[in-house]
Amino acid sequence: MALVPVVTLVRDEHLACSSGTFARRRRGAHAHPARGDAEVRHEKLTCMAGFCRIRHAAMTTKKNNDVPDQTSTEPMPPGAPAAPPLSFGVQLVFFTRDGVERAQLAPGKPLVVGRGQEANLPIYEAQLSYTHAKFTLHEDGVLVEDLESRNGVWHAGQQVPSAKLVPGDEIYLATVIVRVFALGMIAEPNLVEEPTFRRQLEEELRRTRFSGRSLGVLAVSPGEKEAAEGSRGTWVTRLEQHLRERIHRIYLYVPNIALILLPEIDAAEAQRVARSIAAGAPPAIGPRCVGMALHPGDASKADKLIEVARQNLRRARPGEPALGTQAGSDGGEGDEPPIFGEKMGEALHIIKQASRARVPVLLLGETGTGKEVLAKRLHDSGPRSKKPFIAINCGALPGTLITSELFGHVKGAFTGADKDTKGAFRDVDGGTLFLDEIGDLAPDAQKALLRVLQEGVVTPVGSTNSHHVDVRIVAATHKNLQAMIEDGSFRRDLYHRLNTAVVEIPPLRERQDEIEPLAQRFLTKANRENGRSIQGFSPEAKARLFAYNWLGNVRELKSAVDWAVIIAEADLIQPEDLPKAVRLAQPEPATPSVGGLKAETEQLTQQFGTQRILAVLQETNWNRRKAAEKLGIPYPTLLRRMREYGIKPPKLEDS
Repeated sequence: MALVPVVTLVRDEHLACSSGTFARRRRGAHAHPARGDAEVRHEKLTCMAGFCRIRHAAMTTKKNNDVPDQTSTEPMPPGAPAAPPLSFGVQLVFFTRDGVERAQLAPGKPLVVGRGQEANLPIYEAQLSYTHAKFTLHEDGVLVEDLESRNGVWHAGQQVPSAKLVPGDEIYLATVIVRVFALGMIAEPNLVEEPTFRRQLEEELRRTRFSGRSLGVLAVSPGEKEAAEGSRGTWVTRLEQHLRERIHRIYLYVPNIALILLPEIDAAEAQRVARSIAAGAPPAIGPRCVGMALHPGDASKADKLIEVARQNLRRARPGEPALGTQAGSDGGEGDEPPIFGEKMGEALHIIKQASRARVPVLLLGETGTGKEVLAKRLHDSGPRSKKPFIAINCGALPGTLITSELFGHVKGAFTGADKDTKGAFRDVDGGTLFLDEIGDLAPDAQKALLRVLQEGVVTPVGSTNSHHVDVRIVAATHKNLQAMIEDGSFRRDLYHRLNTAVVEIPPLRERQDEIEPLAQRFLTKANRENGRSIQGFSPEAKARLFAYNWLGNVRELKSAVDWAVIIAEADLIQPEDLPKAVRLAQPEPATPSVGGLKAETEQLTQQFGTQRILAVLQETNWNRRKAAEKLGIPYPTLLRRMREYGIKPPKLEDS
């Protein structure tokens, strides 16, 4: 082990917050950001301190083949600050128009950067060459070499064929900024991608139900000065200084909006944090825009909390956070009729027939296909429409807690049960209870649910008293319940009780006639939320939407459109504005019409499914669990699709 650096590559393009709108800025390709001399000197001294410490520890490791003494140091430059604790490993953090990504740089393994597939790290930037530059890690720094690129490598304002970089240095690859610093020497925010942030938020929401505590979600955009000083997305690295131990996750929602989770925080403390972030200290940074949402006051679901925070962000002014619940409904897709295509005809027919009966309904479909939308449609179409509708995610709570959530508990039934609760069944009495992810229901809860279906009674946890309820059950899952019955993880008798009316929901990739109207609806809402006026999609971008596999279904389509609206520069969304995975979906030379797709759907589905899964597996170094998380699908589903598509890990080469 030698030097442990972090190379941060970012697009040189910014979005700034100003009076509730976002002003777009672009620097010249070779101009360095306006940073104070004192700030640069302090950063370089900090990095050099870490550089010396890491180099010494690396030599100690090589000599003794043992864990280095983290208190040992080489002489540091005069006036250098004390180095923080040693961190092992090499991490590359990228802030691009596609969000935040990470990779590793290791001694003896050069990293080629460019926009072509031949590059080790493809960055889809028009100004980059297919293989633009090569980074090599040495004991005394990082060597960057220009690979005869069209727009060159620039250091200190001069185009150079190569340069040796130490922590604190900065260069340009055309319009892409490269910053080098030692891991652990400059704070790296706890940045995560969307699935991780959402999972963490949902976990915290579950805890609040039983702890009685609250949580906050902030939506933050950079101020005008900060956006002009920093590069796309890099401004989030400053947020942790305001958050202290409160921060659990930061998610770069789009390049100019970060979402922040504040767990176990009351309203007063959340407002203090929001004001601190909005103030944008030190003064050189400038004020930021901040919107806040609190649970339980503003919302009880993850999606709604994020929506309220973003709505409040639109009302915020620089330095003055928008707090409270004044956002209200903004006329989004929840206020509009659902969009259903031809492939949904059979499902809608069963829903219509079943709405008149009392029997349970089982919805089967992939994550993000709209199971809750259909459950609510069934409720609204039947005689229980004036009664309550409650949705419970059975996979979101462990066994004891989901049983209490469904059937209630008495005071003292378990640790933390400081009062009696009625439970969802009694709260929704007379109405409809939607049990999402029923395949994740714990065995004890399965047994109790079976009793409700058979006898119509519930018994709270810790009690011997039963209560009669009249509840319509709609269950849903993306899992194969019959396979779970065979392996003993799901009750056969419960399955047959739920299996009375079954609705199979086709995935979005099979509902091609829904893609364009859904995308247009999401575009309209994203325009309204972000103060944009994008008119639509170019034919090339639209072809990518039709070609892509949409493993995340409607939810993934919405995220893709939201992202594209933020970064689009023309009146129409272009292919380069779409997320990388969607851009890589290659349509047929002549994009078929919806009517001509029927014979080709299965072939296209497998073709583009294979492309996307392979791309994500390669991005995660074939870590299948991480790949499943990035794809937004369950781990078993990824394994099944790898088998179906014949995707196998590469053979390990002998060292």
